[in-house]
Amino acid sequence: MRKIQLLAALCFSCFCVQTIIGQTSARIVKRGGTETNATFAREGESGYKKLDRNASNEFVLEIDKSKLGHYTYISPSSRYYTIYVNDGANIILETSGDSIIFKGDNVEENKYVNTYKYLGYTPNDEVKIFSSEWIAARNKEVADLSARVDQTSFSDSFKRLQKAMYKYTDMRLRLEGPVNAIAFRNETPELAPEYFDFLKDLTFEEDEIVLVPKWWMAMEMAFEQMERDGVIPVSTKDYLDLYAKRIKSKKVRSAFLLEILNNTLLKGFSDDFANYLVIADNYMVTDADKAELSAVKEKYAQLTERNKPVARGVIAPDFVAKDINGKEYRLSDYKGKVVLVDFWFTGCSPCKAEMPHLEKIAREMKDENIQFISMSLDTGEGLIQAWKEFIAKKGDETLNLNLPDGFRSPVVKQYLIRGVPRILIVDKEGKIVDAYAKRPSDPKLKKQLEELL
Repeated sequence: MRKIQLLAALCFSCFCVQTIIGQTSARIVKRGGTETNATFAREGESGYKKLDRNASNEFVLEIDKSKLGHYTYISPSSRYYTIYVNDGANIILETSGDSIIFKGDNVEENKYVNTYKYLGYTPNDEVKIFSSEWIAARNKEVADLSARVDQTSFSDSFKRLQKAMYKYTDMRLRLEGPVNAIAFRNETPELAPEYFDFLKDLTFEEDEIVLVPKWWMAMEMAFEQMERDGVIPVSTKDYLDLYAKRIKSKKVRSAFLLEILNNTLLKGFSDDFANYLVIADNYMVTDADKAELSAVKEKYAQLTERNKPVARGVIAPDFVAKDINGKEYRLSDYKGKVVLVDFWFTGCSPCKAEMPHLEKIAREMKDENIQFISMSLDTGEGLIQAWKEFIAKKGDETLNLNLPDGFRSPVVKQYLIRGVPRILIVDKEGKIVDAYAKRPSDPKLKKQLEELL
């Protein structure tokens, strides 16, 4: 059989992981080896943590109760070992080169998780990816792994977690697969008619979902696909309420809403955030949830002040940008039209992954009173040439412009742009509607534009 993995399970994109704070609930102790640092990561989080040896010549990773689940130890030769960590566990790894022996707590469980991982197989090379036969093979693998763990003598909590790992890892990879085909292979994938059928009855009832790597991002992708398929309505104001009502687990519901709120503020801001907070208030269950929501409200208050220059209703700062031939355009040229500006640059893969979605919206709304602008922030001879070559292949569904001075432009400072992609919407009067609009792949962006026209 040929093994197909749609996405690496871990992405190590920075040099440190956020500090684990709070009360220690579990620990991983690594002994042996000759390396000066031991490298660990929490599965599903970008970044990793490098530990130094302590006075006992051990590497000790202290784990907070809110950070239980699965971790990865990366050996000096870059081999990955999964470590199952539950509350109160003291897990010992004895290593020599690339060999590893589990001791302490969860010995058999950790042998199991390293032996029976979900990988995503296809029966043979003739099976087309995303086809009905491919889907059937994936479903069978998840079912077989779930049946196998059910037959073990492990605790019910471990069995539930493993089954959730198999189910929701498959869900995430299935949702990411077509996106990655477009973004990284420049392919338009052909999906089986039943490719997203599993979403129709998905209600997120397992509490263990919150311990699955990248769980909340996978859930967000699932909800957006449900919107595209008409499984749930598309709403620009009340979508969090629609999402919450679909989630059966109260624990998952409150945790998911908190993740969405925190991530919204992490990426920037939203003029509709006060409405989101009202919705979330109705679904907080525990005192810890309520305390975290209070912290979100405080952060929102601070960011509200900081984002006043780009708040809804403010006159949008004008700009001058140039097309591929050097012709100048101003934002003010389009007064009387709704304007969407997509700020990006050629080195940004997520930016380019969103472009087919923006172009699709532009095609579908070509007869509407709206101007779509693709605003490159590339600078320097090499990047400008790369931009021109990219534009030549991209097409003209949007007006393709380059902003002189790129990230050093006063315009970037005026719009408080600290990362891309960044979507700006301006109304017919030249006032800001949304300085932090949804991504083009999110069905709510098109809905928002339709409501303006």
